[in-house]
Amino acid sequence: AEFELTAAAAMSVVEERVLVAFLGEEGVTEHQNSANPQVLDSFVLRDPKTGHPQGFMLAENDQLLEVHQYKQMYSSWFTHDRLLADGSLYLCTPLDPLFPLLPILEKARNKGTDNDGLFCALDQILSEAGAQWQGAERLVQAAVRADLACLCDCKKAGGDAYYRLNDKKTLAWLICKVQQARQSLSYQLSNMEAVAQTAYVVSFLSEYLPERWVTLLAKQLDVEEELKGSRPPPTTNGPESSQHRPEKKQKVDPKEAAREAARKKAEETRQQTKAKQAAGTKKISSFFAARPKN
Repeated sequence: AEFELTAAAAMSVVEERVLVAFLGEEGVTEHQNSANPQVLDSFVLRDPKTGHPQGFMLAENDQLLEVHQYKQMYSSWFTHDRLLADGSLYLCTPLDPLFPLLPILEKARNKGTDNDGLFCALDQILSEAGAQWQGAERLVQAAVRADLACLCDCKKAGGDAYYRLNDKKTLAWLICKVQQARQSLSYQLSNMEAVAQTAYVVSFLSEYLPERWVTLLAKQLDVEEELKGSRPPPTTNGPESSQHRPEKKQKVDPKEAAREAARKKAEETRQQTKAKQAAGTKKISSFFAARPKN
């Protein structure tokens, strides 16, 4: 499919780029073709995990897309009769808008030690976050399309809806995400044990979650030990770190991870077998030691 980009102030497009967007069946309409391309509106939000600026796009059907950049050191593109100096490949993949909304909703709730926080209108939540979250108001359409009731308690008054983040609902929603991901990756994870599969999926989803929610989710699914040592330390959201664009960590092939775990287990078993076989035997040097005098 062909796409036309509209430049936002926070993410201006001054040169041609090669972009591939995965819209799925919901993102493509019957009238779209080469003569009538779909418009993808680009903007910037803060990454829900790191707080760093992250590129996003919004399709015509209000589908939120996350932008990934892949670039080799020396690369360029030939398109028709033109040469594009930027050899990067930009991939846009669908992302549930509730992930970037989660930290915004949590901040707006303003939960205290003795209260559950405040109910706020969605426009108010996003407008208050707009000063720090560039493009936050662009999530209004995507948020309406998504079901905020999955994360929030909702009250209606005077024809307006007011939302407050609910921890139990959010945790239940995250568990559903884990189950959906395990089902989608069932073939790739087939060589891994059930606990290892869950830990792998939680680690995968942790790229889109603040650290607090990763900890709660791992505890709820009882995979805390499996996650230790396999994940990098949490990234701080200080002023220095927010100046850099986040880099998505490299995904680990589940089959390769399972083979590596099997190799380690086999090596441990071999070492244990050697230790058992050597029990009760003497070192060869003991046969050459001086005999004690009578």
